[in-house]
Amino acid sequence: MAAKHYTLQLNAKVQPLDRWDMFEDPIMELLEKEWIWEIDWWGTSFNQETWEIFYCDVEIYLNDDSAESRENLIKLINKVWVPKGSFLIFIDWEEPDYDDEEADIPESTKLEIWTLEWLKFSINWTELPDEVYKNSDINKVIDDLIDLMEAEKAWTYYSYVTRNTHTDLIFYWNSFAKMKEIVEKYIPTYPLCEKSLIKQIGSE
Repeated sequence: MAAKHYTLQLNAKVQPLDRWDMFEDPIMELLEKEWIWEIDWWGTSFNQETWEIFYCDVEIYLNDDSAESRENLIKLINKVWVPKGSFLIFIDWEEPDYDDEEADIPESTKLEIWTLEWLKFSINWTELPDEVYKNSDINKVIDDLIDLMEAEKAWTYYSYVTRNTHTDLIFYWNSFAKMKEIVEKYIPTYPLCEKSLIKQIGSE
């Protein structure tokens, strides 16, 4: 049977090095054990003006196009911490010749696939007094929140994205509601968190 191409679109707002630790390494390790794959490319899509990350992509080729292989792929991916709003994208029949300009390109099938909810906590870098920025340390915020979440005995992971007006701290966990509760209680305890924003990603 012919090889089958899949795109795993990860709704992950993570830096390239974090992407490797959190997704690439564990996914490649799982697929390698099954001898059913070939990873063709990893990439990150982002806004070139604000540097906000949209998502990460991985292009996967299975050794055959059977439904059984697809189900095995999905089971393997579900063993990795995949953020809500991620998709496995593929064409559910023979793929066209993309080099042929006259070829009909069919619509892709998108299967939502996820195991984690995630929270974006945006620290404001433009509207607070200069004294606050001078006497505050964002690394303390990160360390404190990780400690508070880990105290709840649940797995957590964070990354960050620096934009023009905010720095986004990204936390992944099995419960957005619990993360939100922890962050909201922490905000009044540290001046740098004033005028910060909390958003759930992947629920739109």
